[in-house]
Amino acid sequence: LRLEAMGVGGSFAGSRRRWRVGLAVLLMALGVSLPARADSQIFSLFDFQLEDGTVMPELRIAYDTQGTLSPARDNAVVLLHDALGDRHAFDPLIGPGRLFDTSRYFVITADAIGGGEATAPAPAAGQDFPRYTIRDMVAAEHALVTRGLGLTRLRAVVGRSMGAFIGLEWAVEHPDLARQLVLLGPSPRSD
Repeated sequence: LRLEAMGVGGSFAGSRRRWRVGLAVLLMALGVSLPARADSQIFSLFDFQLEDGTVMPELRIAYDTQGTLSPARDNAVVLLHDALGDRHAFDPLIGPGRLFDTSRYFVITADAIGGGEATAPAPAAGQDFPRYTIRDMVAAEHALVTRGLGLTRLRAVVGRSMGAFIGLEWAVEHPDLARQLVLLGPSPRSD
């Protein structure tokens, strides 16, 4: 995707990196430090069936965890990013003393299907990549949380924009998993 129509040269990915760097510089100028990034991990699902019936031989989800899981295993918070973000979209809000306080919560961030380092269409794949839905994203992330991390309860699921759609679907599909659901900037309906 080229942004030249808006008078900006370069690719969308390059523009996103410049935006993140600019945000980091602004936050540092304001005296806000960015937390250290967690070590990325990959969770793989094999023969993952999408809602449309397509089976993906391997679906990879990149994710990070920060903080410590409580002995009762009840302090996990899942953060769901927007359509243009990735698992690092909430980074400025994660860390000791921040909104998602890692001294209190075990914070999980994951790339949605098609974003970040998760399985996504290659530039040449185009229409050959299977169509995936919000429900497919929930199924993959639910598998990460329950099978990959072995959790049966979440303190909260927090989603912003597209992540709010994902969070709402979490609540519909798995109503007893999370104590709280926080939707940031949701749309009243899908377009």
